Formats: sequence, C-alpha cells, structure tokens
Amino acid sequence: MEEHQYEYGPVAKGLYTGMQALTLLVALFATEYIGYFLLILLFFGLGLRPLLEKTGLYHYFTHGSQRLDLHLHRKQLDQHRANIDRKVRDDKYRKSRSRDKDPRLPKNW
Repeated sequence: MEEHQYEYGPVAKGLYTGMQALTLLVALFATEYIGYFLLILLFFGLGLRPLLEKTGLYHYFTHGSQRLDLHLHRKQLDQHRANIDRKVRDDKYRKSRSRDKDPRLPKNW
C-alpha cells in the first residue's frame, strides 16, 4: 500500500467523526437531506485525499502557506538571525582573548 503525502489533522478527523455520529439524527429528522449528507461523507472519506494528491492542490497550498508565513514573519526571522550572529560573534571574541586576560578582571569578563 502506498504512503499518503499527508494525514488529516485532529480537527478534521474530529469533524468527520462528528458528522458520522450525526448521520442517524439527519436520517430521522431531515430525511430529505440524507442523500446529500451521505454523498458529502463519502466524498470527505474516500475522495478528498486522492483529489488533492492527484491534482497537486495540496502542494500548491502548502507552498503558498509557507511563502505567506515567511512574508508575515520576515521581521522576526531577521531579528532572530541577527541575534544568533551577534551571539556567535561575541562568543568568538570572548574566547579569542582568554589567554591575555588581566588577572584583576572579574572571573567571567
């Protein structure tokens, strides 16, 4: 059996399970909609994943969401990179002068 490109999340699984549980209530109280309800359940259960995988819509969506995330958080990412670079530079500077320390300086100067 082939591996799927993705798995449904907990919210989607919970909604689908809830819809399955409501099938009996829909059959009892809204009999005119039971056919549509069952078709929707079948599509979500059997047809949505193959449709998204074969058409490539899942890849387009994930690529677009990653680009949007990078665009929205660019300022924070640049700040984080600058902090890392600053820390590396400071550590390098501290360690380079360790042998020429003045004995009168504090221990971790």
